[in-house]
Amino acid sequence: MTSADDLFDEMFDEAGAGIQRLGLRSLPFTESPSGASDMDRLRKVFTGRFDELRSVFAQLRGGDRRRILVFGRIGSGKSAFVLQVLATLQRKIPNLLTVYSSLDPDSDLVTTAFIAIAQALPNDPWAQTQLHQLGLATAKPQKERTTEANASFGFGAKLSEKSLAPGELERPAEALQQLIDRARKIYPSGVIVAIDDLDKQDPARVRRLMHDAQGTLKGQASFILTGHPIGMMGDLLTSERGLFDLQIKLTDLDMPTTEKMLAKYLASVRIKPNPNDDPQHPKDIRPFTAAAAKQFCRASRGKPRLFNRLGASVLNTAILQNATQIDLNLLKAGLTSSQMSRRQLARLTDKENRLRTLLNERGTLSDEEILMEDLETLGFRSFNELLPLLEKLEYADLASRNELGYATEFEPLNVDLPFSEFPGS
Repeated sequence: MTSADDLFDEMFDEAGAGIQRLGLRSLPFTESPSGASDMDRLRKVFTGRFDELRSVFAQLRGGDRRRILVFGRIGSGKSAFVLQVLATLQRKIPNLLTVYSSLDPDSDLVTTAFIAIAQALPNDPWAQTQLHQLGLATAKPQKERTTEANASFGFGAKLSEKSLAPGELERPAEALQQLIDRARKIYPSGVIVAIDDLDKQDPARVRRLMHDAQGTLKGQASFILTGHPIGMMGDLLTSERGLFDLQIKLTDLDMPTTEKMLAKYLASVRIKPNPNDDPQHPKDIRPFTAAAAKQFCRASRGKPRLFNRLGASVLNTAILQNATQIDLNLLKAGLTSSQMSRRQLARLTDKENRLRTLLNERGTLSDEEILMEDLETLGFRSFNELLPLLEKLEYADLASRNELGYATEFEPLNVDLPFSEFPGS
């Protein structure tokens, strides 16, 4: 009689066999890089952005402190871009400290930078003590020394230890500057702090945090921040031009770059590597057929996060169908599955679902063309009230924002359409 464990073990082995039937060791697609642990994988798959990288490297080569803003639409690959910058700097500049962190919803820019640098200095007792007082894990147990005097009040006094109690960082800006000064003694080439995901915070809150951190951003470390060009970052681009030395905009990738990216992703996990990552060579796009590879790249629309979401869904569909290659029919099934799973993961409310339905029916929604009756049907008085809901659809890769300059416009992001409806097909 087969036990439950045997059944689960068999399912696990079948999944591994399904991946191997496709000629791969593992699934190469991941929604977003998670930091230093993804550096090696990122080095193998990062593609394009050459002009943008050259601009950033030119700013950071001189050793002077720089403030760089990397901005672009949600899912445009900002995290991967910043991590690629840091990985290159680590290889090319000796004695340089680079740290990366996402902005926590409950933290601020100064504290986020402080924690990232302190965690990179495991042998600095002061830095580790500060981490402990923040209630964070340290490289070594933290104690403070106290005296227990005997009756002679000093003679024969002995030392004892007790754990430090968690608290808050006192004078955060001053503490960060002190920490940077300590770090620069170990890393004389400088300190570069990358803080990601500002676009996942409330814009009003981040505007306040940016205002409070302006002195810190102009201090003794270089900073790289990421966000998208509306809300908080839009305000910074128009009203805080002096704050950043360089502003890098990431746009959607073109088709040749997207096709090259697919070949590199597949090569990174291929059981039998090929000498090239040539998207025009059939061996380098296996298990995709040539037609399926092109349609897959068109469906991703040059959006790196959507590319990864679609890729994971398509490969999972191929595994479930015991396929050895991905043709147009299997690709379409995988894209349809992705569309359904993205709707489920978005956990849309009834109002958001009605908005998505309206967007699909109209084809586009903009502040210039939306009808008052549409707003009233959805329970809104103005297009601006719709923006947070439309941005949620965009974050779920169910809608896409078009940059028209004169209007704010969204369109449906459907990838399970007939291939004849894909752009460029």
